[in-house]
Amino acid sequence: MRPLRSIRDRILYFPDSQVDTDRLFPGEFLKRSEREGMADALLVYERFDAEGNPLEHPFNQENPPSILLTGAEFGTGSSREHAVWALADFGIRVIIAPSFGDIFYSNCLNNGILALRLPEEACAQLAALEQEVLVLVEEQRVEVPASADLRFSFALDPFRKACLLAGTDMLGYVLDREEEISAYERKKYK
Repeated sequence: MRPLRSIRDRILYFPDSQVDTDRLFPGEFLKRSEREGMADALLVYERFDAEGNPLEHPFNQENPPSILLTGAEFGTGSSREHAVWALADFGIRVIIAPSFGDIFYSNCLNNGILALRLPEEACAQLAALEQEVLVLVEEQRVEVPASADLRFSFALDPFRKACLLAGTDMLGYVLDREEEISAYERKKYK
């Protein structure tokens, strides 16, 4: 995974609420195990017609942004990690929503996507913008560089934050401390 310290980009606005993981990544594509190319199945029945031609859809814009702003309860339903892999393969690095499905939220953070919760009012303000936004992970803040008035703080677990900043997952975090763990075990279990 790539470290995520800050990101400045436009917003990909997908206003739908209660988007479940089955809709994000339909079940018939679950046989795939390679993460590359999973974006092809992302919202496939909304983005393409029966012949595979692109439809008018926020995810079909040219050079889509890496910051997704969406409605409440994004990623509900099954614990389908493929949905997160597809979003990552599509290029999404940050998802902003009022709320998330719990497992989806955890899967995002485990896979290097910052899922951050902002109040609905803040999301509505961001949705109305056409400027770039700046997401600062260390500071836990979303800013609109073109407007000094628009700044929003978000909560983030310190461990998850450390993993995002380092570009690692939970297992990688532990493996990076293998020497420290071994030294502790040698001392404790002499």
